[in-house]
Amino acid sequence: FGLCHNLCIHILKMQLKIQFAIPFENSPENPSIQIWVFTDGWIYYQFSLYYVSNETKNWTESRRYCTERGTDLVIINNKEEQDFVKKISRGTQTWIGLSDIFEESKWKWVDGSALNFRFWLVDEPRGKMVENCVVTHVGWVDYPCTSVFKWISEKINIK
Repeated sequence: FGLCHNLCIHILKMQLKIQFAIPFENSPENPSIQIWVFTDGWIYYQFSLYYVSNETKNWTESRRYCTERGTDLVIINNKEEQDFVKKISRGTQTWIGLSDIFEESKWKWVDGSALNFRFWLVDEPRGKMVENCVVTHVGWVDYPCTSVFKWISEKINIK
């Protein structure tokens, strides 16, 4: 694992033309898993790259920003990833890749997969026909997709 991990970091530096990456910290849940921060703002964690925006956009514009760069809005697969996303967003509300824009109350991720892990705040989702996109904060909340927030991009399966 260590050799593959170091090789993956080296390849990422070359692919992204990054000169410098520093270990951010070890994962609190699993100390053998390191979190790396690259000089251009990308964060490497569990074979994915994450980017937290500094600007705000609506959900559609946020997703477009991601896809134009070969990524997409973050898909949260488990509690460990939710905790990680919460940490890197530093407590601010950020768009994630979850919505019910195609069919009301049928929450799907941007890759088309169904929702199998839930981290909704109490009484959420509650937006009916108006609030179809999701931000994460201390939990998930549905908002109108036209609202503006920061977002988190994810490039998955970096191995």
